[in-house]
Amino acid sequence: MNATSEAGRAGADDLEAAADHAIAACGGDAREAVKALIVANDFLEANSTGSG
Repeated sequence: MNATSEAGRAGADDLEAAADHAIAACGGDAREAVKALIVANDFLEANSTGSG
């Protein structure tokens, strides 16, 4: 495995861990985790467009 593949795998592992954490934070309900992430994303988008 080359360095690029290893970095990609590490990134994928981090993403899996983050997804698991988000679901766990919502009591194991994946649908609630998705809804929470959408709300968070909307909040970040609203704040980033007004700060330029």
